[in-house]
Amino acid sequence: MAATEKEEHKFKNVAVLIDDHKLLYDLSVKEQRSMARQMSVLIRRAVAENEQYGNDYLHINNKML
Repeated sequence: MAATEKEEHKFKNVAVLIDDHKLLYDLSVKEQRSMARQMSVLIRRAVAENEQYGNDYLHINNKML
C-alpha cells in the first residue's frame, strides 16, 4: 500500500445492551483500544477458543457469548 493511500475500515452497527455497553467501554479504556477494536478482539478470542475446544467447551465452562 502506498504511503498516501488511506486504509479504510468497514463497519456494521451492532446493538449492545446498555449495561454491556458500559462494560465494553470500561474494558476498552483499560485495554487502550477503541470499543470497535475491543469487540473484535473479544469475538476473535471466543472463536479461537471454540475452534480449539469445540462447541461443548463454552457450555461446560458456563461461558455465555
